[in-house]
Amino acid sequence: MRPIKKLAYLFLTFNLNSYAQELNSNKIILSLDLEKAMDIAEKNSSEVKLTNTELQNFNSQHTLSFFKLGPSLSVQGSTNWYPNQNSNYNSSSPDRKADASISLEQPITGLWQNAYKISELSSKTDSASFDLKGAKIKARTEGAQTFINSQQAYNDLEIKKAAYEYSTLLYKETSILFETGDETKDKIDLLLSQANAAKSEIAYENAKNEFQNKVADLKKALNLNENVSIQIKNEDKSNWEKQENKIPELNTLLNQSQKNRSEIKSLDSKIKATNSNIAYQNFNFLPSASFVSSYSNSESFGNKSNALDPNSGTFLSDNSFSVGLKLSWTIWDSGISLSNRIDSVNELEKNKINKDKKLIDISNEVINAFNNLKTSILVLPQSKSVAEVLEQAYKLSKIKYKTGNLNASELIKTQNEFINSKIELSKLRSDIDNNWIKLQAAIGKNPISSDKR
Repeated sequence: MRPIKKLAYLFLTFNLNSYAQELNSNKIILSLDLEKAMDIAEKNSSEVKLTNTELQNFNSQHTLSFFKLGPSLSVQGSTNWYPNQNSNYNSSSPDRKADASISLEQPITGLWQNAYKISELSSKTDSASFDLKGAKIKARTEGAQTFINSQQAYNDLEIKKAAYEYSTLLYKETSILFETGDETKDKIDLLLSQANAAKSEIAYENAKNEFQNKVADLKKALNLNENVSIQIKNEDKSNWEKQENKIPELNTLLNQSQKNRSEIKSLDSKIKATNSNIAYQNFNFLPSASFVSSYSNSESFGNKSNALDPNSGTFLSDNSFSVGLKLSWTIWDSGISLSNRIDSVNELEKNKINKDKKLIDISNEVINAFNNLKTSILVLPQSKSVAEVLEQAYKLSKIKYKTGNLNASELIKTQNEFINSKIELSKLRSDIDNNWIKLQAAIGKNPISSDKR
């Protein structure tokens, strides 16, 4: 039985290894930077796709609306049978009758009315195009923010990983020195290094979990499948520092935001569209006139014995052509036209109020992003200096600890201060990039990682 069990074990192991290899082969490795993350977010955004569909719809409606300026053409035809006439030999009535007609109607007052409809749909198309631009900016901003947050979580993970590795090594060295009777290391040093190693491990595990959560948020923001594995690099500088960007004056940014924000342009187009719709509906209270023309043909067929024309069996053939002017006026339609006009006027007032509110909101967005970015950039040199000083202090503390001139509590305190300074510097750099992206979006600009692209 043993050979059979061995074969079964080998077969199961082979299948598991094959399955694991197949899973790994299906994994897609995606290396991301800030620019690539924003491009993917824009490309995969559901909101961008929906807004683009809306734009295509308005484009089609706008194109078709021009046909309303031309004439309408209709054709009608009918055939009727009279079976009882066959038994009545003395009747001169036909046993079948065929009618056909073609009518043409060219609106006159409708030309002005439909011109307003064309204007309305043109403005709605413009509004949809501005909405599409806004959706792209929103998608790029969200993609950038989730990427920056993921990158910061990865930087924190690397910092805490290094701290955990050193704390573990420190505890092992302290334990060896204490057990060998080294006078420079006492029980307190051993216990403190042991506790520090445990705390560092907890911080490292929490950092790993935080990074995994941020990567999951990034995949969601970019609409990526689960089989995509994201690679993020550990950056020692912000994108702002790499590109050496400069902040324009606040007044310049505020002016740009008032002119460039797609939300304001979209509301302006909606106001134009509503005004055109109100003008279009005003024609519903007036008489309408149109030019009409028609041609008709009517033929009757019967029994050849009593037909007017024995050869064709035709009783009657009639052709007619007419030209005229059609006037119509709806005196009362149960208040439908008035109700529709009131709704349009109400929508117009809402759009005007929304525009005024949006202008205030946009100004606040620009000011907040500007102040946050300016403050972060202002304190960046000091934050870098603090991290550099504490790094030197940390290196000296490790040397002094090994030589017995520093106890464990002092070393751990210096280590924690250095780690915190690195994490704060990493967060500050993330804040700079985040606020730079927000500032670009606030002035209606498509967010990019560099102004030099």
